[in-house]
Amino acid sequence: MHPHGFLKAVEQLCKQYNVLLICDEVAVGFGRTGTMFACEHEQVEPDIMCLGKAITGGYLPLAATLTSQRIYDAFLSDAHGVNTFFHGHTYTGNQLVCAVALESLKLYKQNHVIQHVQKTSKILHNHLHKLANHPHVGDIRGRGLMYGVELVADKATRQPLSIEKVESIIAECKACGLMIRNLEHVITFVPILTMSKKEIKKMVRIFTKALTTILD
Repeated sequence: MHPHGFLKAVEQLCKQYNVLLICDEVAVGFGRTGTMFACEHEQVEPDIMCLGKAITGGYLPLAATLTSQRIYDAFLSDAHGVNTFFHGHTYTGNQLVCAVALESLKLYKQNHVIQHVQKTSKILHNHLHKLANHPHVGDIRGRGLMYGVELVADKATRQPLSIEKVESIIAECKACGLMIRNLEHVITFVPILTMSKKEIKKMVRIFTKALTTILD
C-alpha cells in the first residue's frame, strides 16, 4: 500500500510532463476504501478511470471507463472515421446490467453506504491492529473495508509463513463460519460494504482464534 501523498505526487508529475494519469478503481471504487473512489483520499482527478465489480453490487458483470472532458472531446467528431474511437464488443451496453447498476447506485444514496463504511472501517482497523504484536503477524495494512494481514514465520526477519500453514488457518476460519482468502502469505479482509459492526467484530474474532489454534 503506497504512503499518503504518493498518488498526489504522481498526479503532479503527470501534469508536469503532460502524461495521462489512469486510475484503476475496479477493486477499490464505490466505497471500498471509505470514499466513493479511492483517489478522492488525495483529491486526485485522473484523466482516465477504470470501474467495475461493485458498480452493480456484484450481481451482474459490468465495467466502465470514464475520461476527462479533454479526452472525450479529442474523439468527438461529426465526420465518420476522423477522430472516432472505434471500439466495442458483443456485450457492450447491456440494458439489464445497466439497469441493475443504476439501482445499485440509488441504494448507495438511500442506505448511506459510504457513511456506513466510514464507521465500520474504524472498527475493522482497531480490532485488526490488536494483532500487531502477535509473533506471526508481520504487518497490517489497508484502508476502509480492505485490509491485509501479513503472516510471517519470524517477526524479526519477516520470513513469510508457509503456504501450508496459511491454508490451514483459512480452513480453520471456514470451519468456524468465516469465508476468507489469501494472497500468498497475506490474509485479505474484503467484507461486504453493508457488514454490521457486530459482524466485523465476529470476523476478526474468528480469525484471531484460528491463528491461536494453528500457530500456538
